[in-house]
Amino acid sequence: MSDTVETLQQRIKELELGYRKKERELVHLQEAQKREKNIALMKADQQAAQTTEEREGDKFLRLLMENSYDLLLLLDQEGRLSYCTKTFLEFLHVSDSNTVIGKNFAELSGVFTGSTLAIELKEALEKAVQKKTLVELTGTRFLNSDNPHEYTVAVLPMINPRREYEGAMLLFHDVTEIEEANRNLKAQRDAITIMQDNLKAGIFLMDKDFVIQGNYSAALEEILVEKDLAGKYFTDLLSFSFSAKEMESVRDYFTMVVNRLVSASKLDSMNPMDELNYVSVTSRQEKTLRCEFASIDQGSGQLFILATITDISRETLLQKQLQQEQQKRESEMRSLFEVIQLDPAIFSEFMSDVVYNSDRITAILKNKDVESSEALIEIYQLVHAIKSDAYILGLEDFGGKLHDLESEIKKLQQDEDTSFSKMLHLVVGVENILAEQDKLEEIIGRIRNFDKEKTLDNVDNMMLESFRQACARISQDLNKQVRFSMEAVDPELLQRIPRREVKEIIIQLIRNAIYHGIELPDERAAKGKDPTGVIDLSMQTKKSTLKIVLKDDGRGLDFNRISEKAERQGLIQKNKENKTLLAQVIFMPGFSTSKDEGAHAGRGMGLSLVRARVKDLHGEIKLQSRLDQGTTFTLLIPFSDQ
Repeated sequence: MSDTVETLQQRIKELELGYRKKERELVHLQEAQKREKNIALMKADQQAAQTTEEREGDKFLRLLMENSYDLLLLLDQEGRLSYCTKTFLEFLHVSDSNTVIGKNFAELSGVFTGSTLAIELKEALEKAVQKKTLVELTGTRFLNSDNPHEYTVAVLPMINPRREYEGAMLLFHDVTEIEEANRNLKAQRDAITIMQDNLKAGIFLMDKDFVIQGNYSAALEEILVEKDLAGKYFTDLLSFSFSAKEMESVRDYFTMVVNRLVSASKLDSMNPMDELNYVSVTSRQEKTLRCEFASIDQGSGQLFILATITDISRETLLQKQLQQEQQKRESEMRSLFEVIQLDPAIFSEFMSDVVYNSDRITAILKNKDVESSEALIEIYQLVHAIKSDAYILGLEDFGGKLHDLESEIKKLQQDEDTSFSKMLHLVVGVENILAEQDKLEEIIGRIRNFDKEKTLDNVDNMMLESFRQACARISQDLNKQVRFSMEAVDPELLQRIPRREVKEIIIQLIRNAIYHGIELPDERAAKGKDPTGVIDLSMQTKKSTLKIVLKDDGRGLDFNRISEKAERQGLIQKNKENKTLLAQVIFMPGFSTSKDEGAHAGRGMGLSLVRARVKDLHGEIKLQSRLDQGTTFTLLIPFSDQ
């Protein structure tokens, strides 16, 4: 018997060594793929410098196609193939791309084995075009019998800034080696699990009062990190793993097991300890355990519960790591698809603003002389500004991370004791944003060379385009119809004004006008208004003053609602308010009349940011509003052409 145990233990060691070897192989494989991808991107960057006559967007796609190791297809509006990677030509056994360029995708789909995948691709393409969003097929696919590789499949519609469909990209990402490594890892895990079940499982009996009987397996004490278990209540050992209310449910479950009140299959589905986050009552050590229970008769008519406990902490940790790696890979894919559709100059300007605001956040966190409450407001405003631009450009993944960082800041603001040491917890969140920023720069920086002089020459067009995109994006997300007018804006003037501050101000005013001012089409129609709301922006200089006016024809300010919310927050005294005071309240940090928080409003930072930037420019704000007729913001900022 001892020889058998030693043999089993030796086998476990061999399997564990093999398992760790496979883990290292998987890491090396992923690093090798990353190096190959970086080499391809560097080649693309070199070739991009040689084709300056092409449009930046077309140049990016062409370089991506020529250097990608994946199967990549680009279809035009009519579904005809316009570009494809060399890898795809090799897959078709074709040397000259002219033999396939211009062919309809329906003709090419026949190269994929069986009708099922061809139908899935057609349906995915139709769905992507209809919803104007990325569509991924679940799982992996084998494309044909001659090519035994496994691929993940995604379809991306190409949408221009006017939200018009211009074509689609099909991506078949080769995951053969990763999937094979995952299968090998799973086989190793399964083998180890089987050995653990036979040698290292904690097995014991407990009576109807949940008392552990003697003669339990030696592994039980190691698993539970407790000694001398005989005679102890098993439920007492779980006191740090469940709340008092949860423990009542556990006792009820054990009662059903020992009395055989329901079928075994039903009990398995009800098991509250199938995956238990266990905390030892003695050492406070944490583990993940899998517990199984069954009722047995010892022959005397007395029923006992047979318990089998397995430590699955290692398996659970590995699964989490694999999930995190998958999430990271998906995040990088989403970022690639989001960045690929951006105008190079606009993206360059956006990244410049991100770097500028990130540096300001870092400086605030390092400055111990600034009051914590004041620092939190400034950081909140800077994060809000970056998030606004990210969502407007369609960088949903980046915007979502910034939205989460805003939530962390808001929690700190609600803490009465906001010490400087607590604020340092924000450093982790800021570092994550900086890492995301670096990832975006790496994606675009290795492929495109931005013409800085061109960017400066077109600063007016970029700013106006940012305003148009903001209006289009926000109105679409909120299901509102808006016509944005900038006829009274002198493009030449935009090159002489403080660009970053003015841009942030106007973007926030546009968001505020659409979210709070412009009504939904049905609501406007019921009021006798045109279903399409109007936002008008004018900008001019007079003497030494820059005058910016943004007005909408929406619902106007609801002073009663503002008053009620301000009273609840203790910002004003009851029956002491007036319209002038209430108009000042809406600019306070954290004040919002919205009931819900979302990507575009609800956190009370938009107008607070406007006031802060106008103050930075030594300007002033004037506000006019009439119920159901609209609101006008007038900004007067000292200005000089010198």
